[in-house]
Amino acid sequence: FPANRKELYEEGINALLRKWDSSRGIQRDKVYKPLSIAKKEDLLSQIAWKTFAPGDYFFKAERAKRYISEYIRNLPGANLDDEALQGDSGVVLSNIVAQHGLLTIRAKNIYSFSHLTFQEYFTAREIILVRQSSNEGLQELVEHIFDKRWREVFLLAVSMSPNAEKLVLLLKNEIDKLISKEN
Repeated sequence: FPANRKELYEEGINALLRKWDSSRGIQRDKVYKPLSIAKKEDLLSQIAWKTFAPGDYFFKAERAKRYISEYIRNLPGANLDDEALQGDSGVVLSNIVAQHGLLTIRAKNIYSFSHLTFQEYFTAREIILVRQSSNEGLQELVEHIFDKRWREVFLLAVSMSPNAEKLVLLLKNEIDKLISKEN
């Protein structure tokens, strides 16, 4: 096993997204097939962020489809027809559930990540790889410094960050603010 969590999660996700298909000879649906591994990871990161941040471990199918539609809409050559996007998002959601096991159906029209660690990993990935440039994600992350629910996201974010100094500085500023409020 890898020495740190980040590498362990990356290997597990790699196995589920890349190796799983090739080892089983799976062919994807027309809508899902053009999504590269990086795009699938970006999509899952977006879903993780939008569900983990408000504390939603379970989410309705319509919500997941809305997030998928938002993502697909921004891809080059996407069909922008709302009805087509809605149908395509359902196909993508079904494929992720059936083919990779990263999302799962918990009850009728209720989904979640198959394991909390996947949701935490993809949330940290969204913060570091997508939102770090605007500081929006990093700032929201540091606001949860004392929230136990965010512990693993913190650890993963620090290990993923190419510039951990920026994150540590924001953490220091947040702690300084809290200390000044108490004095």
